[in-house]
Amino acid sequence: ADGAAAPARAPADAEQERFRLFEAVASLLADAAAARPLVLVLDDLHWADDATLMLLRHLARSFGSAQLMVVVTFRGTELDPRSELAAALAELRRARVLHELSLQGLPGDAVAALIAAQAGAAVEDAFARRVAERTDGNPFFIEELMRHVGDPGAAQLEELGLPESVKDLLLRRLERLGDDCRRALAVAAVAGVEFDLAVVARVLDEPEDTLLDLFETALSGHVLAEDATTVGRYRFAHPLIRETIYGDLSATRRAMVHRRIGEALEGLFADSLAEHAGALAHHFHAGGDPARAYDYHRQAADSAERVFAMASAFEHVEGGIAAAELLGMRPEDDAELRRLYRQRAWTRRFTAGGLSDDAAMRDFEVALTAARQAGDRELEMEVLNALGTASHVADAELATRHHEESLAVAEEIGHEAGQVAALNRLSLVHANQLDLERALEVGERALALAERGGNEDAVAKGLDSLKFVALMLGDTGRLEELTATLAAIQRRREDIWFLQWTLFESAFTPTVQGDFAEAERRLDEAIAISRRIGDPMASSLILTGRCSLERSRGDYAAALAVGEEAVGLAHQATADVWLGWTTAALGQTLADLRRWDEARATLETGLEAADRINARAQVFGCLGDLAWARLKTGDAAGARAAAERWDETVEQVRVPAGHACLYSRTSYTGRARAALALGDGERAEAILRSLVEPVER
Repeated sequence: ADGAAAPARAPADAEQERFRLFEAVASLLADAAAARPLVLVLDDLHWADDATLMLLRHLARSFGSAQLMVVVTFRGTELDPRSELAAALAELRRARVLHELSLQGLPGDAVAALIAAQAGAAVEDAFARRVAERTDGNPFFIEELMRHVGDPGAAQLEELGLPESVKDLLLRRLERLGDDCRRALAVAAVAGVEFDLAVVARVLDEPEDTLLDLFETALSGHVLAEDATTVGRYRFAHPLIRETIYGDLSATRRAMVHRRIGEALEGLFADSLAEHAGALAHHFHAGGDPARAYDYHRQAADSAERVFAMASAFEHVEGGIAAAELLGMRPEDDAELRRLYRQRAWTRRFTAGGLSDDAAMRDFEVALTAARQAGDRELEMEVLNALGTASHVADAELATRHHEESLAVAEEIGHEAGQVAALNRLSLVHANQLDLERALEVGERALALAERGGNEDAVAKGLDSLKFVALMLGDTGRLEELTATLAAIQRRREDIWFLQWTLFESAFTPTVQGDFAEAERRLDEAIAISRRIGDPMASSLILTGRCSLERSRGDYAAALAVGEEAVGLAHQATADVWLGWTTAALGQTLADLRRWDEARATLETGLEAADRINARAQVFGCLGDLAWARLKTGDAAGARAAAERWDETVEQVRVPAGHACLYSRTSYTGRARAALALGDGERAEAILRSLVEPVER
């Protein structure tokens, strides 16, 4: 009748109609696949309704040998084990028609490319790395984060907020876990990206079995993952999950939980607090307990510095000083705080600023002033020597004054190790200024004093002085003897910062003797140590040794690559302290290849840098080859000027009888070539004859 409701269809009719629809879709796809192979893509299957999933299961049963591939994507984190999607996947597995691929986050270079594509321009490496760390390479998170940030060039790396779209997605996942599980995860989030079951249990005062059940729920929900190597250790499945939970806590709640976690760690690890000092410092600092934070930051800084984790050491020194300021402490009243200022100045070497930057100098001055006010002569001695070290290449006169003042204090208080340390640094300053006679005399004095006292650390410093003099003189026999003894001591003491220099300088002997495999082994170990420590200043100089090695054995492609890397690192270092050495090595390689314009430009850069800091040895190392390069580029007047300056500089070289500064041997031969080409054969012969006896030895 008009207006009457249509009769409801019976369930059987609905099932029949759905079956006919599924069959029609299957037939359509089968016909299409018969014409040519077919790929069907279904994206975001976790959002599919039950009917779509039933159709997918029907298709899997319908096709046997059809040329059809169905590609589906879904988020495993959205997969409920009781859902229709889980049932569909299980059926496809049983039918052996399912091949699963788990997608990982994008690697760093791909993250940078994705950011650049969105921003329309390349971004700084540090920014791209920070985004990669925060997003774990998840493309959706990267895109949402970049929309949230806007201009990546103006964004502060520490203030990359959490986009609401990402936060909403993660909160939906967390809502399925229940109140008790979310309460436990809140404590875990404060504990860190990785955490221990025992710590969370102690904070919540809950049995571990109870928490284990809650965490297994979080595991199945892809919120947590287990550490495969440590029972009871978990991590958040994604850094942003932890950040979402942590960010939802009030500041007061976070501080309270941080403090309770610190107390839990103290209770659990009462017999090994030093091993957990870093975590304890972090939690008490964030928990508003500066007194305990101060103590643990100091312990953590010392532990990190012992294993040359210098970035971590610097952070803990910073934290310790900040905690001391909150407590109203003054360095003149507290010996440990005075030492923290000295320690911060030193660890700055491994940060962007460097050892000789203004901030480091201010820290040294605070420590020195406080030491003098407190009558702390030992710290005064140490800081004076450290100040000399900070300027030992950049300002030889200032460095000498500081080391001599340190030596005077050490002698006054009878501190033999302090005397050896000051003499060690004085010897290095003299050697860098080409007074190798004085350097040798001071180094011998340091070693004799150290051996008399029987202090192995002092003996190492004495050997270090003489090792560098032997290198500069090209005294390969003594260099090999000294470096072998020194390396053994440094390995035994795990003093890897000094070991990198010993390995680098010891490689001179096998290089000049043609044992390239041994030289390569030593240099590779030195470079690996330097990179592990994060010391670009050291890396730049060590790579010059590798450049020289590759040049010696004729691999010019490798020599150019490492030479350019060395110069690049030297440019990054404070005050370009090693630029004269690195450019000399690269310039010599370019000259061998007859790339005269590039060789000259490189050597000119090095000479300018060496002149800025009056680094006499580096000036000498550049001048001879520069005279030759200027001549080869048609600048005879410039070549004569460089040659005359070389002649003046060589007069300042002080060496024992029968020796020469063989570390800069190519400077001699470059100057001799220039002399010969300028028509002064007698001068060329005289220069070369001065090398014959040292080279034969």
